[in-house]
Amino acid sequence: MKFFLIYLLLLFSANAFNWTSTFNQMIPSRINAYSVVDAQVSYEVLLIKMVLKLGASNLVNNQVFEAYGSPSIGAINCINCL
Repeated sequence: MKFFLIYLLLLFSANAFNWTSTFNQMIPSRINAYSVVDAQVSYEVLLIKMVLKLGASNLVNNQVFEAYGSPSIGAINCINCL
């Protein structure tokens, strides 16, 4: 009889694109490619029907810009108990 389950999820993404908007007077600007690693570990206790989740977005804290003129985005971590 199993009393718990463990799940692991890893994601990786990288992209680059041109940004044009009224914010920069319609002058095309380049958002450089960046890479992020996301991870989540879930621990499910079947006996009491509880799930504990530990997650992180941008695990290595790579400071990136997702839009021209926006602030840089770093790591976001979370803990959930359901």
